[in-house]
Amino acid sequence: MTSPKNIRIIINADDFGRSEAVNDAIIMCLEEGLISSATIMANGEGWQAACRATAQFPTASFGVHLNLTDYRPVSDATGLDRYLGSDGEFDGRFRHQARMSDSESIAMEWSAQIQRVLDAGVKVSHLDSHHHAHTGLGAFWALKSVQRRFGIRRVRLTRNLIPDDDEVRARSLKLVAKTVWNSALRFVPPCTKTADYFGSVTDLHQVLQQCGSIRSGSIVELMCHPGLGSPDYDREVELLRERALQALGLDFVTISYNDL
Repeated sequence: MTSPKNIRIIINADDFGRSEAVNDAIIMCLEEGLISSATIMANGEGWQAACRATAQFPTASFGVHLNLTDYRPVSDATGLDRYLGSDGEFDGRFRHQARMSDSESIAMEWSAQIQRVLDAGVKVSHLDSHHHAHTGLGAFWALKSVQRRFGIRRVRLTRNLIPDDDEVRARSLKLVAKTVWNSALRFVPPCTKTADYFGSVTDLHQVLQQCGSIRSGSIVELMCHPGLGSPDYDREVELLRERALQALGLDFVTISYNDL
């Protein structure tokens, strides 16, 4: 396969601040130059250490990993009871039960998470979310609200870099729906800067193995999850360390969200 030129790739580590183990793994990847960006989980047990560590990497971008599915809220969580367990922590139901009627409460919690990171001295470059919570219809207006409040114009797409492993019609319908959502993200005020493609490191590796291609001049965001300790997530870092994308013929340069 002949590789198109001038592809720019942002390699973002999610979950910075989740735990000491995750922090150590992400810092190692930053030191090795394997990643160019990371997003901070403001309600993780290691969020303060993650924020302090950003000062060591002035060329990387650091965003907020908006969270409504794990750990304890940062705000008083008014109006979010339906998404909390008996222990007061998010119970993971948000992805399947998100309601537009909760937009104000969602925006309040996300604003508290962003403000916590800003108050720790981090220049927030962009937004994404834990378990892709921001990409559901129930969270769209909350996302736009916090973008306006904080002037954040860079946001992760919904995943559109999909290996050819689904039934053809289902995959086509999925891509159409994602194209509509991504267009709304970009053009509903406040207008938003995004990559052209988003998926995991493994997604892109599989696409290239299937002789797929990336349009010349594109910007691609790849997510990875250093330190979570599963074979799938460990493989993401191995692929980066092995320069596996280059070995499959992809000619690219690495950038950060600051370069969008």
